[in-house]
Amino acid sequence: MRQLRLSAGMTQEALALEAGLQRKYISNLELGEYQPTLTTVFKLAGALEIEPSALVALVHAEVSRAEGSKK
Repeated sequence: MRQLRLSAGMTQEALALEAGLQRKYISNLELGEYQPTLTTVFKLAGALEIEPSALVALVHAEVSRAEGSKK
């Protein structure tokens, strides 16, 4: 998610404001400490101006790459 936010030219604070979330929550999401609800995925996707399915697909690809590097 961090890469999407940076590509959009947004700070954590700007993304949080746009999505109606707290900046600390955005930080925790990016660090993998929290898992977003489906509602939050829609809020984040809207703020990043992408489809929620695209956001999920990108995160899935990143997780798959990370799991593959552990093997």
